[in-house]
Amino acid sequence: MEEGSGRSGRPQVAMTPAAKIPPPQSNMRRAMGVVRTVLPVVQRLLPLIDGNIASVVASILGPAPMRAQAPVDLGPLESAVSRLRAENTVLRDKIDDQHVELRRIGDELQSVREASEGQTEELKEMRDSLDSLQMRVTVVEWVGLGLLALSIAANVFLFLRVENILH
Repeated sequence: MEEGSGRSGRPQVAMTPAAKIPPPQSNMRRAMGVVRTVLPVVQRLLPLIDGNIASVVASILGPAPMRAQAPVDLGPLESAVSRLRAENTVLRDKIDDQHVELRRIGDELQSVREASEGQTEELKEMRDSLDSLQMRVTVVEWVGLGLLALSIAANVFLFLRVENILH
């Protein structure tokens, strides 16, 4: 097969750009193309007319002018607000008291911690002195056992001497 030939073996005709015909576009594609073309222009124009449109829309959608209404009795609302303020003050006082109590408990905890550390040091010193005492007692014990062994040996020796003398 030669270059430029298709599967059937026939040479293909080279298409020039003028010979290529774009496929027909749907209505939706054409509309999107127009929107893409016009969009940059609309983006530049919207900020210019934004203030005017907003004021027109606000006046149309805004609330209707208020008619004279009967005066509202705010007494119950004011009493409820004052009662809430009083409760809030009481709660704040309780919170302040709790903070003071927590500080006191923290101080007591710190003093207990310091006392515990002091006792730990004392116990460590006592353990060291007990270890030293144990070492001394062990030495005395070995010396005592040695003296006991010497005493027994001396007694045996003397017993045998006395027995030889008596016989």
